[in-house]
Amino acid sequence: MNDTDLSKILSHGTIIRTKHPKSEWISSIVYKVSSNLIMIELTQDYIKSLILPGDRVKCKFSNSGTEFLLEGLIDRIDIEGPLKLLTISVTGINKFENIRSSHRYDTHMISKLTFGQITQLFGIVTNVSSAGISILCKSELPMDSVVHVEVFVDSGNILRFDGQIVRKLESENGFEFGIRFADLDEESLVLLNDILEELKAKDSSLVNRYLNNPST
Repeated sequence: MNDTDLSKILSHGTIIRTKHPKSEWISSIVYKVSSNLIMIELTQDYIKSLILPGDRVKCKFSNSGTEFLLEGLIDRIDIEGPLKLLTISVTGINKFENIRSSHRYDTHMISKLTFGQITQLFGIVTNVSSAGISILCKSELPMDSVVHVEVFVDSGNILRFDGQIVRKLESENGFEFGIRFADLDEESLVLLNDILEELKAKDSSLVNRYLNNPST
């Protein structure tokens, strides 16, 4: 276990992203935190992933220019009260410098990348910010490449832009590319702002639920 005291770097009311092996990243709010325990709400997203005590999970959050990636185990699941809670026992803490200039929101949207004249790749958007977007693909593309991207938004609109690959991470699912926006027209800027506002509202609803819950 890392010697870092969680209560020194994380406070209740903070939004963190958590991931079970059978789920994608899920936004959660911290209800309680101690030196090595985090308590968050048991939501339907976790139930759908068939979460059980003893399962491994990951958590991530940013704080004062530092990004934290936590590893842990589900210590217990409390279902007796009106608020169902998960308690995570943290077993490892990794810290990274947060060099991103804007806040990222986790999301899942389908996309199409065009590289060169004919190469088109299917991808899944994993997060988005005002500066760029992350997309998971099966195929590898060169760093610094300029790609044309089309993101199919739930509203039926399509976010179109050119961007540069500035980050590449290989995983068991393929390659996740960080793409910085290079060319956004006025229509795309308006649509991007709408996407970010909707995702921001979802995070705000978590905070409001926490503030309005009498058990906290």
